[in-house]
Amino acid sequence: MADDHSGEEGHGDFHNLLEELLHDETLPPEVKDVLHDVKKAIKFYDKEDLFEDLNITSLDELVNNPDLLQELEERVKEAEEMRKEELVHALLKDQEKAEYPIKGYFVKIGPGQYDWIYVAANGKVYKLVGVNPETGNFQYSPYDGVVEILDDGKIKVGDEVKKGLPFVKYDDPDEDGFDWVVILNGKPYKLEGFDFDEASFVYTPVDGVVAQEEGDSVELLPGQAG
Repeated sequence: MADDHSGEEGHGDFHNLLEELLHDETLPPEVKDVLHDVKKAIKFYDKEDLFEDLNITSLDELVNNPDLLQELEERVKEAEEMRKEELVHALLKDQEKAEYPIKGYFVKIGPGQYDWIYVAANGKVYKLVGVNPETGNFQYSPYDGVVEILDDGKIKVGDEVKKGLPFVKYDDPDEDGFDWVVILNGKPYKLEGFDFDEASFVYTPVDGVVAQEEGDSVELLPGQAG
């Protein structure tokens, strides 16, 4: 668990222009979708430099130039691939494999967006209750339900047994407390933050790493999860 690091500080002129365009009520939906993806690439992947040389100054340039929109889409994909490559290096530490202790498990306990609990390895349990609208920090409270950690990452919540998602920290100070991944179907997923525009969490799948649970730890290897 950690504080969100997805604030707006430190971004330049292109980011400011992007905010102005996204608040333009005449913005066509297809243009808005692309610009929102660009904003995510800047805000969560820190890749503003990929877009600054396009010299976009007005909405008309985007509406009347489909080639420019396509260029933006391609650069968003480039930003995503660069981010994934960064995460591969961060997780593997430039080694053939890396092993990390499982600090706890995230468990889905209901259909709602915040219907998650975090079960720490020491048995303490916290319920996700929301996101602070001013700071973007995730908010938790102690969970008073009956929870038991079973074998093979299974978590008993009340009378129901669920598969927990292993929580692994990889110690990277540049991530401002978000230096962790969850493991799903043999692949690490990196939480980047909360997207207030879409009211959703933003995860990056680390495609170049395979995760194997080994008792109380997770072994990470180069490769593609099946």
